[in-house]
Amino acid sequence: MRMSCVGRFVACTSGGGTSPSNGAPNGLAGNPGTITNTSTGGAQVGGATATGAVSFTGGTSPTGGRSAASSGSNSTGGTPLGTGGSTGGKSTTSGGAVNTSGGANAGAGTLTGGTRTTGGAPSSGGAPSSGGAPSSGGAPSSGGAPSSGGAPSSGGATNQVCAWDAGPSASNGGLTCYWFSQGTAKDEKTCPSGFKTYCGYCGSETGSVTQGSGQIWCPINNIVDTVQNISTTHFVAIPPGPLAQGKNCGACVEVNYQGRSIVATVIDSCPSCTSDQNIDLSLSAAKALGMTEQVGLVENGVTWRIVGCPTVANIAVAFNGGYQGQVYFQNLAFPISKATSGGQSATANTGFWDFGKVMGGQEVTLTDVMGHTVTATVPSSPGTLGVQFAQTCP
Repeated sequence: MRMSCVGRFVACTSGGGTSPSNGAPNGLAGNPGTITNTSTGGAQVGGATATGAVSFTGGTSPTGGRSAASSGSNSTGGTPLGTGGSTGGKSTTSGGAVNTSGGANAGAGTLTGGTRTTGGAPSSGGAPSSGGAPSSGGAPSSGGAPSSGGAPSSGGATNQVCAWDAGPSASNGGLTCYWFSQGTAKDEKTCPSGFKTYCGYCGSETGSVTQGSGQIWCPINNIVDTVQNISTTHFVAIPPGPLAQGKNCGACVEVNYQGRSIVATVIDSCPSCTSDQNIDLSLSAAKALGMTEQVGLVENGVTWRIVGCPTVANIAVAFNGGYQGQVYFQNLAFPISKATSGGQSATANTGFWDFGKVMGGQEVTLTDVMGHTVTATVPSSPGTLGVQFAQTCP
């Protein structure tokens, strides 16, 4: 019996082994242990020591993630999805084109279906008024900006045409779906009010599956999951191989199946995926690609690749368990390939970058997989770097 990709629990260490689960059911991560100041040691996270000023003793490390033993696994008997349907939230860069037929910008934002908005024709006030100033309609109409479907969902970034050709991809993969309450861990230090994924993203969930309602493989009509610090509506988990020890956390993937396409952010690991070509979908992504509550497994026919994320905001910063030596960089245009500070390189470790020193107030240089570089000062509390990678193809 093939399980759905619900395995998310990988202990968060800085070079050591995994910490015990403290007996949490279904393989869930136990609560982090108590934190005590020491004078001789660095920060110990889940049994491995990193330089810093605090020590985490006992409990599981606060990386979060999911348990491979949680319920809701998909059987191998799922039926392939049907064809057709909407694009499911895929951003397009064709929107917002200027219509010159009337001498004024007239809101030729393009919907995902390819039809122009109602503002596509010149407005009636396109000619200047008798006073020499443009009439109230002379400026672009309210439809002049890209329509909600005509630009990337984050508000108009145009880098989705850039694909990371050397990155992981799939030519004949499969699909499953997951949701947080299947077993995603909670870390009160990093995500006080919700779940924490392998990549350090904080999420929340509303709704539930009614008991006695029968087997539901993808509760797309019952549960809604949301995630902080991503620029897409959808999110996914990919297998450990393509995730590359967390280096590809925060990447955006374009997923295609039977004429449907979405763009989603990688926030989690899928250790129970049976192939590096498979991908595990959030419920919104599953619904957009045609899954139903009873059809939660696709064996083949799926393609995906890493593309630029449609972000217009700056790179976000969070810390692993509150320790400022282990930094999550989120809301990325492209995944990070290298992080340095003071001439020393950090190590990618289960979603965060381990600098071996407190980084609050320190300068950091990040290089993405496309060769773009930014330099900024790391804040002393969760916030932003104030910069973002260039959203251009090399």
